[in-house]
Amino acid sequence: MEQFLRDGTRDPAAWRALLERHRNGRDGYYAAVGDDLALSPGLAVRWQLPPVRPS
Repeated sequence: MEQFLRDGTRDPAAWRALLERHRNGRDGYYAAVGDDLALSPGLAVRWQLPPVRPS
């Protein structure tokens, strides 16, 4: 994601794909931590993104 921004890439669909990969990885991490600590499952926070406007 950092490289995407540094390169100045302007591709909303690619950004959404990166964001979804990040979210899935984060959700997996927190699920594993919760399992390891025997925590009850909770809801992951997901912000709603505004719709993509055509360029």
